[in-house]
Amino acid sequence: MMVAARQIDWDSWSQSRFLSWADTQPEGCRYEFDGSRPVAMAPATVGHNRIGRNIRDSIRPRLPAGAPCDTYGPRDAIETIGGALREPDAFIACSRPHRTAVGNHALTVAVP
Repeated sequence: MMVAARQIDWDSWSQSRFLSWADTQPEGCRYEFDGSRPVAMAPATVGHNRIGRNIRDSIRPRLPAGAPCDTYGPRDAIETIGGALREPDAFIACSRPHRTAVGNHALTVAVP
């Protein structure tokens, strides 16, 4: 899908500003937050999504029974160093998602 690039104000942004802005972007436009501004992501292909799903599906049964561990991705955000928000294809979190986590704004864990 071809989508026209939008002009981005390159001044430093906050997480809340990024999340509000990301909610207004057209379907198919994907961005991560590097801790100070949006970073455009390439559109995911069917093959790429299938690989990520296969990884998550193969990991899930190997997680510790009874622990709050689960697999996430690719539209689940993880907060990393400096307040960056990344959307990896697959990751494991052994903590419960934040109580206010919704859809692709699930700040599931923080990596020190």
